[in-house]
Amino acid sequence: MAVKNAWTVVTKNRPLRSSIRAIFAILAFGFSLSVNAIVITFEPDDFHVGDALENSYVTTGLIDGPFKDHVWNKAIVAQDGRDNHPDYKAPTGTLIFGAFSFAHGGDPSASSGGLGIKFHQDVLNITFLANSIYPPGDLSAVWMAFDIDGNRIASGYAGGDRPASETFSIDIGAKGVRSIILGGDYDTSAICFDRLTFEVEEIHVPEPAGLLLLALGLLALMFPLKSRAVG
Repeated sequence: MAVKNAWTVVTKNRPLRSSIRAIFAILAFGFSLSVNAIVITFEPDDFHVGDALENSYVTTGLIDGPFKDHVWNKAIVAQDGRDNHPDYKAPTGTLIFGAFSFAHGGDPSASSGGLGIKFHQDVLNITFLANSIYPPGDLSAVWMAFDIDGNRIASGYAGGDRPASETFSIDIGAKGVRSIILGGDYDTSAICFDRLTFEVEEIHVPEPAGLLLLALGLLALMFPLKSRAVG
C-alpha cells in the first residue's frame, strides 16, 4: 500500500490563545515605537555675538508689516544683553535673541511686528525664556502663533506679574505651529528673549511586511510542525 506523507499541526486551545495575544502585543509594540517626539533647544549662547540665529529647524527675522507677506531674508543675530544695560543678566549665559516691541495695527493677524521665528516643520510645546531688560518691571511679553498658511491659531501674554529682571517662561502649547511673533508690551521693547525649546515629531513607520514576517516567524517557533505517516 502506498504511504503518503502529510503535515499536521498539533495545538491546544490555551497555547493558541496565548500565542495570538503575544503576536498582537509584538505588532502593537512595533507600531507604538513608530512616532517619537524630540525636544530641540535653540540657545543663543551656542553662537557668537553677531552670528545669525538660525539652524536646520529655525529661521529668525524682524517682522514688520503683514505677516503672510513678510520675506524671511534677514536673520536676527546673537546679542549681548549687557550692551543694552550694563547690569542686565540674561536668563541663561550672556547672549540673547534681543529685545523687541510687539506692534500691530488694526487686525493683528494681518499686520504685526516683533521677533519672528519660523519653523521648518510643524512643532508643538514651544517655550521661551524672557525677562525685563531694565526697571520698572511688570511688563508683559506678547506672542502670536501661526500655522503653515499664516493663519493665527493661538496668542497670549506672559510675565506681567513678574518683577523687573526676573526670568519667566513663555509657554505656547498649540500644535501645528509654523511661525510665531514675540515682543514686549506693544510699543515697549524692554522684554528680552532667550533660550527657545520646542518639540518635533520624527515618524518612523515600520515596514508592514517586516512586522508580518516577524510575527509569522514567532508563530512558527510557538507551533512546531510534526509529521506523521497516514495511509
